[in-house]
Amino acid sequence: MRTRVWDKMIHLPVKYFDEVKTGEMSSRLANDTTQVKNLIANSIPQAFTSILLLVGSIVFML
Repeated sequence: MRTRVWDKMIHLPVKYFDEVKTGEMSSRLANDTTQVKNLIANSIPQAFTSILLLVGSIVFML
């Protein structure tokens, strides 16, 4: 994922690099990709499990 973000960043116009601070770009590359990875790895499976539990509970009550 970081590679994709990096590839996207290097193709941005020069104006972008003039307007955005270096620290902000580094933060986006490092922290934001980690947060998205954690979301995909943890939250989505947990939501799927919760939905299955809800459906199972409703079926059990019928």
